[in-house]
Amino acid sequence: MLCAEPGVRAATRSASGAMIDLVGSAVGSGKMALLALHPYDPDAMGLHLTLFAVEALEPAQVEYDYGLAAGALDPWRRAAAATGSIVVFLVGGVEEAFTQCSQNLFVKRPRGDATDVARARWTSLMPLDRLLACQFEILQATVSASGLPGVSPRDGEFGMAGFAARHNSQTLTLVPYFAGNAVHGHAAKLWSNPWSSLLLWDDHSWFSAVTASGPTRIVEDVEITTRFPHIAESLAMRRRRNGGPAARPEYWFEQVVREISVQEEPVTGNWLDPARAPCSLNAGGLAHHGKKPAYFGADRLPNYDMRWQHEREALGRPLDPSGVSRCYWERESAEAFAARHAHLSGLSETDAVFPDPIGL
Repeated sequence: MLCAEPGVRAATRSASGAMIDLVGSAVGSGKMALLALHPYDPDAMGLHLTLFAVEALEPAQVEYDYGLAAGALDPWRRAAAATGSIVVFLVGGVEEAFTQCSQNLFVKRPRGDATDVARARWTSLMPLDRLLACQFEILQATVSASGLPGVSPRDGEFGMAGFAARHNSQTLTLVPYFAGNAVHGHAAKLWSNPWSSLLLWDDHSWFSAVTASGPTRIVEDVEITTRFPHIAESLAMRRRRNGGPAARPEYWFEQVVREISVQEEPVTGNWLDPARAPCSLNAGGLAHHGKKPAYFGADRLPNYDMRWQHEREALGRPLDPSGVSRCYWERESAEAFAARHAHLSGLSETDAVFPDPIGL
């Protein structure tokens, strides 16, 4: 497939193909990272989960291994049958679980009109700049040499979540990290595996899902200012609410784009609610509420118990055929889930149906 960017391999794949690739990678490596976001909830916190000993299981096996009632997974069976699909569940033990505080930086609403979605699509024949110029969020994925994956959003004002640049006949993506975001696990993962992917899930302008992958490194802000002064100047134009200049990035992620993958199908269109524009709250935006490194309390956290984690991984996928652990989880979380569902049901302009939670 032809690409406007020099030296970049471009390809298209269907949404089903992307799912097959995901299943293959998860089963092959035994690791998987999940980032759950709710675009219509202004108070949502993104949930990040990392799983180990991941296996692809048929519904009957999941029901048996975790003490679920026979037929508990029938809604998923029926959904698969209706589309001529095969349903499998990726199941593993939880290695990490934490919230992403940046999810509530903006609010989206369902678009409802497919006309623009069908007309405006980004392709690899277009420069990457045109796609990045419309973005206020980029999803970054990294995997350490040990296999530990991670994914999180990078947010900014329109066109400033990330930048495209050219250097030595190579296409680069440059992602600024501001105060607070500088304390991040992605940087640690790149020490052992300097390769990452950036997902541009554009459901508001180009209605396209595009993944850029390639070697990545951490770059000091002064180097970006020297090599790409036009990008540094565009960031310098930002102002705080009081009119003062915005803070410079703590550092940058520089990715050499080697591969671009474009989803064949358009993504479902949304529009941004002006009540909370993306440039109003994030660390790089107009308000500059200023997530501080102290928010993470990294210096007060105990060291990660790698020996215990290795022991857990050696035991393989956790099982609960009696359902005792699942019943305990359901009982302890029932009140919180009821409150969450009541909150989501009250959101305007959404007709989402929320299935009962299944804890494994």
